[in-house]
Amino acid sequence: MSKTDCSRGQLTFWKLGKQQVTVDFSGGRVVSDAGLLAVRRMERGLGVLSELGRRLPDPRSQKFVTHNCERILVQGVYQILAGYFDYNDANDLRCDPLFQLLADVSPSDEQPLASGSTLARFQHAYTRREANRPPEERSTLFECRRAHGERIQLVNEYFVELFVKTRRHPPKRVILDIDATDDETHGGQQLTLFHGHYGQYQYYPLLVFDGETGFPLGAWLRHGTAGASLGAAEEIERIVQALRAVWPDVEIIVRGDAGFATPEMYEVCERLTLKYAFGYSTNAVLRRRTELKQRYALALSRVVRREAAVLHASSTTTKPADGRIPGGSSPRWKRCRRAAIGGSSSPI
Repeated sequence: MSKTDCSRGQLTFWKLGKQQVTVDFSGGRVVSDAGLLAVRRMERGLGVLSELGRRLPDPRSQKFVTHNCERILVQGVYQILAGYFDYNDANDLRCDPLFQLLADVSPSDEQPLASGSTLARFQHAYTRREANRPPEERSTLFECRRAHGERIQLVNEYFVELFVKTRRHPPKRVILDIDATDDETHGGQQLTLFHGHYGQYQYYPLLVFDGETGFPLGAWLRHGTAGASLGAAEEIERIVQALRAVWPDVEIIVRGDAGFATPEMYEVCERLTLKYAFGYSTNAVLRRRTELKQRYALALSRVVRREAAVLHASSTTTKPADGRIPGGSSPRWKRCRRAAIGGSSSPI
């Protein structure tokens, strides 16, 4: 997606019978990702990025600002949608006619979009005056870090508001699918750590989606060796409170894999009266005790065309007589739990 003025001649690659394949460079300014224009039209109609741009705090001195919040958001978001994930790519794309149109700028080399450095500073709420100081003299370093976290929190809150705004009718239920995903890193980024299970240096972000539509409801970037459930209970509680503030009678179901089958997750689900289905790590004792019920569930699924059964933990969970975790001092489960066994296309 750039000017095609690198050569004034023509290149003939091969001939196909009487035809020949010839390439010339007289196309002028051409683009290859024009489909983003349709996405931008839809997004602009919903006011997604314009509203977010109004909400994000801007620490820059406004009299020196060339690119406002909304334009920077549009440039960054659509750059990622086009497959350019690194902010350094903005240095080549800032004069691209497509991205200029997406940002409501007339295509021209005289009106370049923001550079990669500007995009990165904006994301971290970091000002140029701090970058010019030695690290030991950056008095507002922790303020910038706090501002970064506040921005992430603000975006996550906006996700839930946007989800509510885009529902035509109040739903009877909302399914919260929570998961952690590996995000491989390739440099010396802060808090990128080696994860033994994935065998790579990575971040380990936490994600929450609506289980029926796939709408994003939350995302947090975490260090590479974070536990799968780190921060999950707090995030679920935040989302549930926001949803119930609008739909007090909505049924909410939480789903997650075995990494989220922790005491904190069970406690928050039961305290907020949520239904839940979490994966359950198996062992020989559990397999032996559930073999009969698994056979029954398989037979039942053939009748009602379901692929899973939810078993009560009173007959499937094993624990020491004193209710404590082997090798530890904290109680295991204070009351009966539920375990989801197998996968299902049904809500739980």
